[in-house]
Amino acid sequence: MDTGVVVSGILTRDSVPGLVLSSVGSAGKLIASLETLAELENVLWRKKFDRYISEAIRVESVQRIFRMAEMVEVLEKLKICRDPKDDKFLELAVAGKATHLVTGDDDLLVLNPFPGCEIISPAEFLTSIRS
Repeated sequence: MDTGVVVSGILTRDSVPGLVLSSVGSAGKLIASLETLAELENVLWRKKFDRYISEAIRVESVQRIFRMAEMVEVLEKLKICRDPKDDKFLELAVAGKATHLVTGDDDLLVLNPFPGCEIISPAEFLTSIRS
């Protein structure tokens, strides 16, 4: 999952991204890199979220993601995405041999199919695990 899906899932647990986040474990495993976890922390601590989520929930959410995720060391840098900031998710997918990258980001979605990995929306992911 990219950062946007994880943050949306944390903020609104009954949303489609929230259901995707809660399905981790039963539907597969979550992988992360130091770079993707750092981005998650950075985004969650933006002031714009202060009115929606307490610091305690942010800390607990990051700790929960860290416990759930299998840490993957990214050794290969890629320059594929039209938004270079999103290349870290492709690098993680390659390094972790991911079968799916769940994202709502059009810059990543346009790259589907990506070698060895489907890049799909949260709704498509839910449909695939329910079939």
